[in-house]
Amino acid sequence: LRTVLGSEGAAIPENPWEAEARDIPLRAIDVHTDNVRRTMDPVELEQLKASLQQYGMLEPVLVQPIPGKRAGHRYRLVAGFRRVTAAKALGWDLVPARVLARPLSVRERVAVQLTENLQREAMRVRDVVTSVQLLQQDGLSVARIAEELGLGVSTVRLYAQLGDLLAKYPKLWPYFDRGLISIEHFRAASRLLTRIRERAGSRIQDPAQLELIR
Repeated sequence: LRTVLGSEGAAIPENPWEAEARDIPLRAIDVHTDNVRRTMDPVELEQLKASLQQYGMLEPVLVQPIPGKRAGHRYRLVAGFRRVTAAKALGWDLVPARVLARPLSVRERVAVQLTENLQREAMRVRDVVTSVQLLQQDGLSVARIAEELGLGVSTVRLYAQLGDLLAKYPKLWPYFDRGLISIEHFRAASRLLTRIRERAGSRIQDPAQLELIR
């Protein structure tokens, strides 16, 4: 990457979000399996297709060059899963894009994907849980994840707790996927369980029984 010199003569890295705006072939965009959004509601897809047909793609997608590939050969999708999905369904050849000057780290990519989707439309619980887990695996603390995503620390901690619970009881996933249980339902249940444990803990003296309610 190009650099500039600071006041002390030290090299200062170029802005990592520097990007070039241009049209790129839709077939050259790869959507990887760890993209924070993996699904799209059929009704939303039809609505977005209608919007693209009428107004075009007003907001370019964000892509990064794939390491090892020739410049302009292939790109990895960073943000714009819904727009790419709709454009493919419409049979488009080209889409407007912002091509980043360099590939992003896992932390940068997950953060920008989740932030964009949280700002644009309601994210599915599964997508947010998976993204928080990815950032935790990348070594970020709950406080740092909250800072990266612009969420409250308590909200990030709640998604992390839900991820731990669903790892133990994966059969609960369909209830969240279908919207039968929301994150707010889980928040309320978590608060209620905490109060129950606190009350029970003040009355139970046997350590073995206390362990059972933790």
